[in-house]
Amino acid sequence: MRAGPLSDSKIVNLLNNEFVNAWLLLSDIERPFRSIHTEDGRRLASVALREFTFPVESLVFSSTGSVLEQLDYNGLLDVGPDDRSRRYFEFLTRSLQPKAP
Repeated sequence: MRAGPLSDSKIVNLLNNEFVNAWLLLSDIERPFRSIHTEDGRRLASVALREFTFPVESLVFSSTGSVLEQLDYNGLLDVGPDDRSRRYFEFLTRSLQPKAP
């Protein structure tokens, strides 16, 4: 991702201005929940474990911990860098749109 979407200044600016960014390894959230010190942290780890399905995946969470959008980045590897960046930007902007209840 660093050589693709994360090298696009438009995407980096959107991430920095609209999101709280975190990079997690699956092994980090698979640790026993007793090592996670807060209830919010345990809840978020539980949702991430439940939703995680691909080796490289982007999840966008709401402030309440529900998943707003999910993207398997491996699905973007077969397209060119410009299209990959465009699709990733669309994924991020979709996550900012209000959701119907």
